[in-house]
Amino acid sequence: MNSKDNFLVKETLKGDKDAFRKLVDRYKIPVYNLSYRMIGNYTEAEDVAQETFLRAYKNLNRFQIEFKFSTWLFQICINICKNVNKRKYSHKIVYPFSENYSSDQTLWQKTKDKTVPQVEDLLEKKEEKQLLQKVVRELPHRYATVIVLKYWEGLSYREISQIINVSVFTTKTYLYRAREMLRDKLK
Repeated sequence: MNSKDNFLVKETLKGDKDAFRKLVDRYKIPVYNLSYRMIGNYTEAEDVAQETFLRAYKNLNRFQIEFKFSTWLFQICINICKNVNKRKYSHKIVYPFSENYSSDQTLWQKTKDKTVPQVEDLLEKKEEKQLLQKVVRELPHRYATVIVLKYWEGLSYREISQIINVSVFTTKTYLYRAREMLRDKLK
C-alpha cells in the first residue's frame, strides 16, 4: 500500500483536483502501457487510458484504502480493455510485445520436452517474437491477461489476483495453464 497514493486519494475526495492530477501523472505511463498491450493499437490504448482515469475519478469513493491504488486502477483498465476487445475481436485479444521487452523471467520454468524453445530464445529474433505474439493472442482472455500482468507488467500473484478478482491459487492455476497452452502451441 502506497501511503502517498492514499494521501492523494483522500485529498481528491476532499475536492483537491490537483491531487488527482498527481495520481494521473504517476500512473499515466503504466496504464497506457497496459492498455496498449491489451488492445494493440496506439490510438485505442490512449482512449482506454483516458477512460480508465475518468472512471477512477468518478468512482474514487469506492476505492478501498487498504488496497493499492495501482491495483485498483489496473483492474479498471483490464475491464475496459476486455470490453473493447470483446467488441473488436470476439474472444481473441491482441497482445503486442514491446520491442524493448526485457525480463529475466521465463514464461515457464521447466519443460518436459527439451525441444520446446524457451521464451528468451523466442524473444531474440523478430519473427519468433511475432510467432509468440500470435500464440498469446490465441489464448483465452483470462490466460492472456495473467501472462501480460505477470511477465510484462511484473505484478505479483497477489496483485494479479486482486485485479482479475480471483484467489491467488486460481491466479497461479491460470498462469500454469497459460504456460502449458503456450508450450503446446509452440511445439
